[in-house]
Amino acid sequence: MAEQLDLPPILVLDVDGVIIEGFPRQRWDRHLKADLGVNPKKLQRRFFKPYWPDVVSGRTPVEEPLAAFLAEHAPHLTVERFLEYWHGRDARVVQEVIDAAKRWQQDSNGSLALATNQDAARAAYLKDNLGLQVHFPVMVVSCEVGALKPEPGFFRQADRLLGRKSGQRVIFLDDLKDNVEAASLHGWEAYHVNETIGAVEIIEELE
Repeated sequence: MAEQLDLPPILVLDVDGVIIEGFPRQRWDRHLKADLGVNPKKLQRRFFKPYWPDVVSGRTPVEEPLAAFLAEHAPHLTVERFLEYWHGRDARVVQEVIDAAKRWQQDSNGSLALATNQDAARAAYLKDNLGLQVHFPVMVVSCEVGALKPEPGFFRQADRLLGRKSGQRVIFLDDLKDNVEAASLHGWEAYHVNETIGAVEIIEELE
Protein backbone atom coordinates (compact mmCIF):
# COMPACT_ATOMS: atom_id res chain seq x y z
CA MET A 1 0.00 0.00 0.00
CA ALA A 2 1.87 3.05 -1.26
CA GLU A 3 1.74 6.00 1.10
CA GLN A 4 -0.21 9.05 0.00
CA LEU A 5 1.35 12.07 1.63
CA ASP A 6 -1.83 14.16 1.47
CA LEU A 7 -3.75 11.81 3.75
CA PRO A 8 -3.69 12.67 7.46
CA PRO A 9 -1.91 10.03 9.56
CA ILE A 10 -3.61 7.99 12.27
CA LEU A 11 -1.99 7.27 15.63
CA VAL A 12 -3.33 4.07 17.20
CA LEU A 13 -2.41 3.16 20.77
CA ASP A 14 -2.83 -0.03 22.76
CA VAL A 15 -4.56 0.41 26.13
CA ASP A 16 -3.01 -1.88 28.76
CA GLY A 17 0.70 -1.20 29.04
CA VAL A 18 0.48 2.03 27.02
CA ILE A 19 -2.49 4.15 28.15
CA ILE A 20 -3.19 2.19 31.35
CA GLU A 21 -0.29 1.84 33.82
CA GLY A 22 2.45 2.21 31.23
CA PHE A 23 5.45 -0.09 31.10
CA PRO A 24 6.07 -2.18 33.11
CA ARG A 25 2.50 -2.70 34.27
CA GLN A 26 1.58 -3.14 37.91
CA ARG A 27 -0.56 -6.22 38.44
CA TRP A 28 -4.10 -5.28 39.42
CA ASP A 29 -4.50 -8.55 41.36
CA ARG A 30 -1.43 -8.34 43.59
CA HIS A 31 -3.58 -7.61 46.68
CA LEU A 32 -6.58 -9.64 45.55
CA LYS A 33 -6.27 -12.36 48.19
CA ALA A 34 -5.89 -9.90 51.04
CA ASP A 35 -8.66 -7.62 49.81
CA LEU A 36 -11.27 -10.07 48.52
CA GLY A 37 -10.07 -13.50 49.59
CA VAL A 38 -9.48 -14.71 46.02
CA ASN A 39 -6.27 -16.51 45.13
CA PRO A 40 -4.91 -14.78 41.99
CA LYS A 41 -3.11 -17.92 40.80
CA LYS A 42 -6.31 -19.92 41.05
CA LEU A 43 -8.12 -17.13 39.20
CA GLN A 44 -5.61 -17.42 36.37
CA ARG A 45 -5.90 -21.23 36.20
CA ARG A 46 -9.64 -21.60 36.62
CA PHE A 47 -10.99 -18.46 34.97
CA PHE A 48 -8.58 -16.63 32.68
CA LYS A 49 -6.81 -19.60 31.09
CA PRO A 50 -9.88 -21.62 30.05
CA TYR A 51 -12.40 -18.85 29.39
CA TRP A 52 -10.61 -15.62 28.50
CA PRO A 53 -10.16 -16.23 24.74
CA ASP A 54 -13.93 -16.66 24.31
CA VAL A 55 -14.69 -13.72 26.60
CA VAL A 56 -12.30 -11.24 25.01
CA SER A 57 -13.36 -12.21 21.50
CA GLY A 58 -16.99 -11.49 22.35
CA ARG A 59 -18.25 -15.07 22.17
CA THR A 60 -19.02 -15.32 25.91
CA PRO A 61 -20.05 -12.52 28.31
CA VAL A 62 -17.50 -12.22 31.10
CA GLU A 63 -20.22 -12.47 33.72
CA GLU A 64 -21.04 -16.12 32.90
CA PRO A 65 -17.71 -17.88 33.60
CA LEU A 66 -16.88 -15.37 36.32
CA ALA A 67 -20.11 -16.18 38.16
CA ALA A 68 -19.30 -19.89 37.98
CA PHE A 69 -15.78 -19.31 39.28
CA LEU A 70 -16.95 -17.15 42.18
CA ALA A 71 -19.72 -19.56 43.12
CA GLU A 72 -17.12 -22.31 43.57
CA HIS A 73 -14.13 -20.41 44.93
CA ALA A 74 -15.47 -17.19 46.48
CA PRO A 75 -19.20 -17.52 47.15
CA HIS A 76 -19.11 -14.46 49.41
CA LEU A 77 -18.51 -12.26 46.35
CA THR A 78 -20.91 -11.07 43.67
CA VAL A 79 -19.87 -10.64 40.07
CA GLU A 80 -20.60 -6.93 40.36
CA ARG A 81 -18.34 -6.51 43.38
CA PHE A 82 -15.51 -8.43 41.75
CA LEU A 83 -15.71 -6.43 38.52
CA GLU A 84 -15.85 -3.18 40.47
CA TYR A 85 -12.62 -4.15 42.26
CA TRP A 86 -10.90 -5.38 39.10
CA HIS A 87 -11.77 -2.42 36.92
CA GLY A 88 -11.03 0.10 39.63
CA ARG A 89 -7.54 -1.27 40.23
CA ASP A 90 -6.69 -1.65 36.56
CA ALA A 91 -7.41 1.96 35.72
CA ARG A 92 -4.34 4.12 36.28
CA VAL A 93 -4.34 6.27 33.16
CA VAL A 94 -0.93 7.59 32.14
CA GLN A 95 -1.91 11.16 31.34
CA GLU A 96 1.53 11.94 29.91
CA VAL A 97 0.87 9.51 27.05
CA ILE A 98 -2.49 11.09 26.26
CA ASP A 99 -0.93 14.55 26.38
CA ALA A 100 1.84 13.49 24.00
CA ALA A 101 -0.73 11.98 21.63
CA LYS A 102 -2.78 15.19 21.68
CA ARG A 103 0.30 17.27 20.90
CA TRP A 104 1.13 14.93 18.01
CA GLN A 105 -2.43 15.28 16.73
CA GLN A 106 -2.21 19.06 16.77
CA ASP A 107 1.17 19.11 15.04
CA SER A 108 0.32 16.49 12.40
CA ASN A 109 -3.38 17.23 11.82
CA GLY A 110 -3.83 13.49 12.28
CA SER A 111 -6.37 11.48 14.24
CA LEU A 112 -6.21 9.31 17.34
CA ALA A 113 -7.57 5.84 18.05
CA LEU A 114 -7.16 2.91 20.41
CA ALA A 115 -6.80 -0.78 19.55
CA THR A 116 -7.24 -3.19 22.43
CA ASN A 117 -8.16 -6.71 23.48
CA GLN A 118 -11.01 -6.31 25.99
CA ASP A 119 -14.22 -7.93 27.16
CA ALA A 120 -17.42 -5.93 26.87
CA ALA A 121 -17.66 -5.01 30.55
CA ARG A 122 -14.19 -3.53 30.79
CA ALA A 123 -14.50 -1.88 27.39
CA ALA A 124 -17.57 -0.06 28.69
CA TYR A 125 -15.63 0.94 31.82
CA LEU A 126 -12.78 2.34 29.72
CA LYS A 127 -15.19 4.36 27.60
CA ASP A 128 -17.69 5.53 30.19
CA ASN A 129 -15.86 5.63 33.52
CA LEU A 130 -12.36 6.56 32.35
CA GLY A 131 -13.58 8.65 29.41
CA LEU A 132 -10.96 7.39 26.97
CA GLN A 133 -13.31 7.78 24.02
CA VAL A 134 -13.29 11.54 24.55
CA HIS A 135 -9.64 11.60 23.48
CA PHE A 136 -9.76 8.59 21.15
CA PRO A 137 -13.05 8.70 19.21
CA VAL A 138 -12.36 5.38 17.48
CA MET A 139 -11.80 2.41 19.78
CA VAL A 140 -11.13 -0.89 18.08
CA VAL A 141 -12.10 -3.48 20.70
CA SER A 142 -11.61 -7.23 20.25
CA CYS A 143 -14.97 -8.26 21.69
CA GLU A 144 -16.73 -5.89 19.29
CA VAL A 145 -14.89 -6.91 16.11
CA GLY A 146 -14.75 -10.64 16.90
CA ALA A 147 -10.97 -10.94 16.56
CA LEU A 148 -7.96 -10.52 18.84
CA LYS A 149 -4.59 -8.93 18.39
CA PRO A 150 -2.36 -10.32 16.89
CA GLU A 151 -4.82 -12.04 14.53
CA PRO A 152 -4.84 -10.58 10.99
CA GLY A 153 -8.60 -10.19 11.19
CA PHE A 154 -8.24 -7.69 14.02
CA PHE A 155 -6.15 -5.36 11.89
CA ARG A 156 -8.46 -5.72 8.89
CA GLN A 157 -11.40 -4.72 11.08
CA ALA A 158 -9.34 -1.89 12.53
CA ASP A 159 -8.70 -0.49 9.05
CA ARG A 160 -12.44 -0.55 8.41
CA LEU A 161 -13.32 1.24 11.64
CA LEU A 162 -10.53 3.76 11.16
CA GLY A 163 -11.80 4.52 7.68
CA ARG A 164 -8.27 4.00 6.42
CA LYS A 165 -7.71 4.93 2.80
CA SER A 166 -5.24 3.27 0.49
CA GLY A 167 -1.75 4.44 1.37
CA GLN A 168 -2.80 6.18 4.58
CA ARG A 169 -0.16 6.05 7.31
CA VAL A 170 -1.16 4.27 10.52
CA ILE A 171 1.25 4.47 13.45
CA PHE A 172 0.74 1.86 16.17
CA LEU A 173 2.17 1.47 19.68
CA ASP A 174 1.83 -1.73 21.73
CA ASP A 175 3.68 -3.29 24.64
CA LEU A 176 3.45 -6.86 23.24
CA LYS A 177 5.97 -7.76 20.59
CA ASP A 178 3.65 -10.22 18.82
CA ASN A 179 1.11 -7.46 18.27
CA VAL A 180 3.78 -5.10 16.94
CA GLU A 181 5.03 -7.72 14.50
CA ALA A 182 1.50 -8.52 13.30
CA ALA A 183 0.73 -4.83 12.79
CA SER A 184 3.94 -4.42 10.79
CA LEU A 185 3.02 -7.37 8.57
CA HIS A 186 -0.36 -5.73 8.02
CA GLY A 187 1.31 -2.57 6.77
CA TRP A 188 1.15 -0.37 9.83
CA GLU A 189 4.14 1.53 11.18
CA ALA A 190 4.45 -0.26 14.51
CA TYR A 191 6.55 0.44 17.60
CA HIS A 192 7.20 -1.69 20.68
CA VAL A 193 6.74 0.07 24.02
CA ASN A 194 9.16 -1.57 26.46
CA GLU A 195 11.73 -0.99 29.18
CA THR A 196 14.07 0.65 26.68
CA ILE A 197 11.72 3.16 25.08
CA GLY A 198 8.40 4.39 26.42
CA ALA A 199 5.26 5.54 24.65
CA VAL A 200 5.88 9.25 25.26
CA GLU A 201 9.39 9.02 23.81
CA ILE A 202 8.17 7.20 20.73
CA ILE A 203 5.36 9.67 20.09
CA GLU A 204 7.62 12.68 20.56
CA GLU A 205 10.08 11.27 17.99
CA LEU A 206 7.44 10.71 15.28
CA GLU A 207 7.85 12.72 12.11
